[in-house]
Amino acid sequence: MLLNRKSKSALETALCVGALALLALLALSPMLRGKAPIAAKGILFEAPWEDARTPDMPIERGDDVCVQSSRFYPWYAYLNRAADTEDSILWSPLEGCGMPFMAQWRTRCFSPFSIPFYLFSIVTALRLSMFLKLFVAGCCAFHAARKLGFERPLALALGVAFEFSGHVFLWMQWPISDVVPWLPLLVVYVERLLVGHHRYWPFGAIVIALMTLGGDPESLFASFLFVVLYAVVRGVLDRDPIRKTAGGLIVFSLSAAMGLAIAAFQLAPFFEFVQQAVETNPAHPTQIGVRDFVVSFLPNFFGNPAAVIGEGDAARSSRVVMLLHFGLVQLWLLPLWFSIRSFVLDDQRRRAEALLVTSVIMTMLAVVCARHAAHIPLVRYLRPEHFLVGNALALALMAVAAADEWLALNAEQCKACLKRLAFCFGGLCVLGAALVLASRGLPKADAPSVWTQFLVNAVLFLVFAAMLGITLLRPSQWLMGGGLAGLTFLCAVLTFAHGSAFTPRNLLFPETAFVKTLSETTGRIGGSDTLKRWPLAGNLIPQVYCPSAAQPDGAALERYVGLVKRIGADPLLLRRTGATALLLSKEDIRGAFASIRPNLAIRHVFASGAVLFRDLETKPRAWVAYDWRVGTAFDPT
Repeated sequence: MLLNRKSKSALETALCVGALALLALLALSPMLRGKAPIAAKGILFEAPWEDARTPDMPIERGDDVCVQSSRFYPWYAYLNRAADTEDSILWSPLEGCGMPFMAQWRTRCFSPFSIPFYLFSIVTALRLSMFLKLFVAGCCAFHAARKLGFERPLALALGVAFEFSGHVFLWMQWPISDVVPWLPLLVVYVERLLVGHHRYWPFGAIVIALMTLGGDPESLFASFLFVVLYAVVRGVLDRDPIRKTAGGLIVFSLSAAMGLAIAAFQLAPFFEFVQQAVETNPAHPTQIGVRDFVVSFLPNFFGNPAAVIGEGDAARSSRVVMLLHFGLVQLWLLPLWFSIRSFVLDDQRRRAEALLVTSVIMTMLAVVCARHAAHIPLVRYLRPEHFLVGNALALALMAVAAADEWLALNAEQCKACLKRLAFCFGGLCVLGAALVLASRGLPKADAPSVWTQFLVNAVLFLVFAAMLGITLLRPSQWLMGGGLAGLTFLCAVLTFAHGSAFTPRNLLFPETAFVKTLSETTGRIGGSDTLKRWPLAGNLIPQVYCPSAAQPDGAALERYVGLVKRIGADPLLLRRTGATALLLSKEDIRGAFASIRPNLAIRHVFASGAVLFRDLETKPRAWVAYDWRVGTAFDPT
């Protein structure tokens, strides 16, 4: 009997884990049609790659498109190339006369989700990396739910809700998605500390080390802030003595220090890089207003999450605003929680409401800091997307707790709960109507009509209400958990899928005739200012300029930035950068480079009028040998 029980438990766990993997594959189904999960089609509107563009191809908009094509993909490409050729990842020779690579931290050289780039081709690695992010996030949330006392079906619902939350699914190409998947484990660790289980500090140290290697220091700090606030709020709600909460926070600080020490091989070069670097293009935080909360129940109110609406510093990135949407199913279960909370066990209620209060505080910080913290040291780097890091997990835990208690109600409790539910849901509808009216004047980009969104939501809500009615009459963990998981997945795909970019394999930095010509050139490419926006590193072509540093949140060595400024005044300094090839326009040849025209040998003339020259007097890059030995024989085989 015991063996059968264990076998049944193992089978149920395997089914839940398999469901998390299957749903991740379904969400990433474009990969099965030969596409790579990254936004790179925008690069086809630049000269080196435009021959591969079809005439009917729409222009991709938004800073996120530029960052993914000009920064992330070239980094992935070099990481993959370094693994194949056994080159050092300390220094990349492809951009900016050479740039520290591992020290930038955002390159994610040691992130667990970057391991596929060391083992497979870059397209296969991209697909596997994005799949692992979703799958690991779901498994971590599933494990957290089990440790917090939920049965497997409801733990599956929590896993699906977190797996397809905005930070993981919508932002899966960004470094933030390398940090967030481990957050449920960090919450479980802090929960253990608050009940006095301090011996689990090695577990916390490992989780913190994994988050540290994710490559996003702002998200790491925001995660720490979230769990510390949660510990404080939980202590207040529990009415525990300060000593107990303080003891847990002290142990957390020690485990955090240990986790950071484990990741010191990543942090040490980063701190050295920071001392020698300057910001080249600081990112402006997205301004979030009260009216933006309309996306919590109308997630497509602003249209495509990849679009940027507005101009200048006041621009509203709908991709950031979309993080205010924590899930339709979670939103619908929120009134149920307030209707049912008096029947929930004290420990479960305090945990869920402490997470809710913490999420509210972090959301308020997201609204306030984006407007008023621009000049505060360190805090100015935290933007709304970082402060909102724990909202999806907190609301999903509250929703699962409400569903769990719903299945345990008796007849008298049901009557009381239904009366409160009608009142709470009515209040939610009034609040939603007020937000819709307040948001009527906000600009939108390709957004479906409000009535269309209401109709879709109404159909989904009827399915949700039918499931609640069935489980009210016939309680079933599997019906409730499986139904919530399936409905959550459907809502998330309808909400976020069109904001997740995929690029056909043949359009991912294609080798056009222009690119092949540049690839055949030995040495760095320098010359025209247009090279500043061409991420040739995506095709593993070394260049003088550094397009990745020109993107938001870009950073480069201070000496390099000074050199580029001097090159702007005296282009002939390109000869000092090892640029043996110069790509020049007619204006360049007649202007700044006219004095050295006799020393330039034409390599190729392009249809656009640009000319690729070889500079006969450029000094090649120097290589320093610190050790050597005399070879007495040479066998090329």
